[in-house]
Amino acid sequence: MPQLLDRRIRQAVQLRADLGLPSADTTVYRLINSEGDRLSGLIVDVLGSHVVAVASAAWVELHREAITAALVRETGLTAVSWRSDASMMKLEGLEPAEAPATAPAEAVVVSEGGVKYLADPGGQKTGFYADQRDNRAFLRRCAAGKRVLDLCCYSGGFALNAALAGASEVIGVDSSAAAIGLARQNADLNGVSDR
Repeated sequence: MPQLLDRRIRQAVQLRADLGLPSADTTVYRLINSEGDRLSGLIVDVLGSHVVAVASAAWVELHREAITAALVRETGLTAVSWRSDASMMKLEGLEPAEAPATAPAEAVVVSEGGVKYLADPGGQKTGFYADQRDNRAFLRRCAAGKRVLDLCCYSGGFALNAALAGASEVIGVDSSAAAIGLARQNADLNGVSDR
């Protein structure tokens, strides 16, 4: 199994490199997309110098150490933190392992298409919704002069892109005070807090 994991993770890293990830203006991205990278039950996002892995299948939890070693080898990044979907682990007859986190609890500065974000490795999902990169870029192309509402905004990804595109008004809404705080920090980071 370790050889197969090494090969699949190496292929995922190479595919992202072929797509230009990471780059000077994008340091946050989805590295492993479960079935899309033939590693069903494993999601891995790169947040700058940190890697956040999410297990939603028992086989992933059982091979956590080998996956971590392969991620470190293939990416060169040593800060790897894990999350497990406890409800899925229980359905598959496993209790998720409690491993010490190697990523810092505080947010790290990353960029996506030149937009700066504080991404929180301990926040929602992996700490950043990396799978929404293309959607945020699309919004940025069509938001100029528009009024934009970003519901469930978390760190403000869509709101930031709309404001940077020249939207006339942008409102971000989230039920989490911590998320709103992160979105406000991201607005300050990008010089659009007045929008």
